[in-house]
Amino acid sequence: MRRAFTFLLLVGLLLFTVSSAFASGAETFTQTFHNFTEPLEDVSACTGEPISGTITYNGVIHSTLTPNGGFHVTGTFTGDFEGVLPDGTTASGHFTTWFGDNFNNKNETHTFTFTVHGSTSDGEDFQWHITAHLSTNAKGEVVVDFFKLNCP
Repeated sequence: MRRAFTFLLLVGLLLFTVSSAFASGAETFTQTFHNFTEPLEDVSACTGEPISGTITYNGVIHSTLTPNGGFHVTGTFTGDFEGVLPDGTTASGHFTTWFGDNFNNKNETHTFTFTVHGSTSDGEDFQWHITAHLSTNAKGEVVVDFFKLNCP
């Protein structure tokens, strides 16, 4: 799951670099993903337990470059996961992640959410949610920065 976030961040940075060539008007780009499957090698945000398996998801990334050099990118990915925990118990469930980034000549903002709901083969339900945000001012100084993990 962390790999998916890294992938999204890299796509956003790539789009920012490539789209700087557009200058006449607002330019937009949308990319969709359907039934994308990749290996899952991660740890639970709440327990720290490693999990190995697969994730399959759908998603969309949308970006806009404005004539004055502003840039907005947002992405949503949602899908299912299944994996094996260290004790041999299996876990499966659903996840949704969203990110939004905005850049202009005065500041930038980055927001990220990630929600997981699932259950293990021994009947235990689990869920967790992450919300993170970072904003800077025109001097590049961080004015808002937080990372909240909720493990009910």
